[in-house]
Amino acid sequence: MISAFLNSIARELRFLRGDKWNLSLVTWVPVVAIVWFGLVFSGSSPRQLPVLVADADQSATSRQLVRLLQASPVAGVVRVSDNFEDIREAVRKREAYAAVFIPAGAERDVARGEQAHIYSYYNTLYYSSANLIQRDLASAVSQLNTNLSAARAGGVTNRAVDGAQAFGAPLSVQVAFLYNAANSYELALGGSLIPVILLVIMGNALMVSLVGDLGPERRAAWVADAGGSMVFAIVCKVIFYALVFTVIGTLGVLWMRWRGWPVNGSMGVIVAAQMLLFLGNGAVCVLIAGVARKNLLFALSAINFYTGGGISFGDILFPVNTSPWYTRLISEIMPYTTYMQVQTQQMQMGSPPGDSLWFLCKLGLFAMIVLLAGLLALRVSLAFGDRKRARGDADLPSADNKNNIARGGFLRGARIVAQAIKAEFSVAVLLFVATVLYTFYYPAAYVEQVSSRLPVAVVDLDNSAQSRKLLRKVMALKAAEVAAWPASFEDARRLVERREVDGILLIDENFGRDALSGRTGRLSIYGNNAFIVRCSVLLNALGEAAQDAALDIAEPQLLQAGIGADAAAARMLPARIVPRPLFNTREGYGSFAVPAVAQLVVHQATIFGILMIFGWRRQRAAEAGVRVPAMHWGEFWGMFGTLFLIALMNAMWVNGYCLWLHDYPRAANVGGMFVHMVAYVFAIVAVAFLAGGFVDRTERALQFFTFTSMPVFFAMGVSWPPEAMPASVRAVCQLVPAMPGVAAFAKLGQMGAPLSEARGEILHLMVIAVACVALAWMRLGRDGSAAKSGGACSPERPLFPKNKAFPRQ
Repeated sequence: MISAFLNSIARELRFLRGDKWNLSLVTWVPVVAIVWFGLVFSGSSPRQLPVLVADADQSATSRQLVRLLQASPVAGVVRVSDNFEDIREAVRKREAYAAVFIPAGAERDVARGEQAHIYSYYNTLYYSSANLIQRDLASAVSQLNTNLSAARAGGVTNRAVDGAQAFGAPLSVQVAFLYNAANSYELALGGSLIPVILLVIMGNALMVSLVGDLGPERRAAWVADAGGSMVFAIVCKVIFYALVFTVIGTLGVLWMRWRGWPVNGSMGVIVAAQMLLFLGNGAVCVLIAGVARKNLLFALSAINFYTGGGISFGDILFPVNTSPWYTRLISEIMPYTTYMQVQTQQMQMGSPPGDSLWFLCKLGLFAMIVLLAGLLALRVSLAFGDRKRARGDADLPSADNKNNIARGGFLRGARIVAQAIKAEFSVAVLLFVATVLYTFYYPAAYVEQVSSRLPVAVVDLDNSAQSRKLLRKVMALKAAEVAAWPASFEDARRLVERREVDGILLIDENFGRDALSGRTGRLSIYGNNAFIVRCSVLLNALGEAAQDAALDIAEPQLLQAGIGADAAAARMLPARIVPRPLFNTREGYGSFAVPAVAQLVVHQATIFGILMIFGWRRQRAAEAGVRVPAMHWGEFWGMFGTLFLIALMNAMWVNGYCLWLHDYPRAANVGGMFVHMVAYVFAIVAVAFLAGGFVDRTERALQFFTFTSMPVFFAMGVSWPPEAMPASVRAVCQLVPAMPGVAAFAKLGQMGAPLSEARGEILHLMVIAVACVALAWMRLGRDGSAAKSGGACSPERPLFPKNKAFPRQ
């Protein structure tokens, strides 16, 4: 058995040596992906995100607030003016992510014992940036309130101060992160993206090898090298790729350590979990190969669809605890969801290895069950015999028949597209079905829009009437749900480490007595910041509950002093933030993420479909023993125009029906959106034509390019601000149409900006389009054909070098 295993490994190494595309997927491509995410999130936490301040008060108090905001770690005040009218317009133009308005008379209201309102306008289409700025503004206003209360109590100001005014807040709230204390997005997001991108790359590499060996040309030799057992041959292949990607995944963890994020738990447990994760992914590949009956294109489409959803359904970025049953089911059948529990426990929390044992067993059980199902499916598939597909002949005219090309070139180009769609089902799926399918699939992860019923543990060391008042406020929250009542903080922390709760509310001893006696009752709120989005929601909700409870606790004393509820609030909080979310007024996670992802779906589906058409055309020519002739301009524009119209219909579906169906933010600038869609789609097709000149087979688009979707999305500036990325990353991103395309869509399609405000992005798209069309024509056209001078399609340098050991399908 050992000899057969070694023979199988040696065969796989020979295959990789003869296939440079698959070899790249198990060597430098995953390394580049890991480094790319490291560069994108190298800022760890954003700094100096632009904020505008409209100060209509022009007082010492307002200037103090501006100074506090300028000193905050994330928000960077770029302009202070006294004009309120240009705030919304400035935020819409992306001159700032948020604007703060201090109305006239704010200081006067504080002096009178009234509450001053500070208005915060923030662009929630950029969810992460807006939330970080809101957190800084809340800290600045909290410090301002502390300073104002101290000034009152100490008689620093010359305003009328009596005993009632000197009354302070009865509660002192300490907020802390249990893990990821630096609030690092590199640790929280970058660490979760590396495993999922490795799953995508591994799925493509393993599927190409597996389906190829299942074909009649290679099957007998493959099984013979494994000792005559196909089951053993499949298991050996899965183990080989799982080992390779476990090594790469371990390097990813070491990369995180080198970046300054230590492994607080067991490295061995992480490595074991990675091995089981990749074994489970390999088992899914076997199952899909059996269901697909060895159809490589269908198999590649399915494995990319499955693995690519991990980041949305993996219970990492957005919790699925209150999502519909089908969303929770998708999350549960993804081994990535279980693996991330182990990685978070061992890398960030430092949990004992025993806490991860159940998750390891779950991963192992998943791999075994799915592998058995996959072997059964393959047995049934092989029993039907080798699948034969009728392949349409590409419309490849003789290069000598120039008059015929000139007369029918445009229609010939359209006919090539139609032939490819008819011959390859996967091309039709990408160009006509993928966009519609993602309209329903991707939003399923964000049906709830906002996090709710996040489990929290309550440690009540006081057990008084006052602490029960606080707990009634907590239990009334929509965002939080009391899930446990441990006796001590250590017991509560163990619940967090076992992933049973997301936060802790600790009420100190003598809380009620101190709150009523003029001293300050202490309570502490702890959040599991390894999951950065839900932690932010939970801490904000618990903080609001504590603020409401403070008023209830102080109410009897204030009534005795002749102070009403409104005046009491002003005594404890002289200044209060009034939030005004812009454009995404529900502050929904889906409203921010799905519309941007929908633009990327159009981008990627169009490019992949076009690359498959070019690969199909070359593959048919190679199988016929002829070279692909140089394109006539009519043929070039016939293909271009046909594919442009298909992509434009997809863009109109996404930006019309999809936004309306899910009630996502949308504006009424229909004319501007149409101009944007034309420019965006034209640029996408142009880039695809340029890349198509280098694709040799139909499956290359899915095999080699699908992993780019996540790196592109997280570099688009929607989920992570471009100000936090290195200049080199931003420069590379400008070459991708999705970058200016998504920015223009946000302005025109969601913020209602006039077309003039998006002219920079439209011009950017047209520059990309013109440059790529010119380069594509040089590559494909009559005067720059690759068929000349020993190019990629020339007889002197065959497009498909023969590999006798591994014949192609």
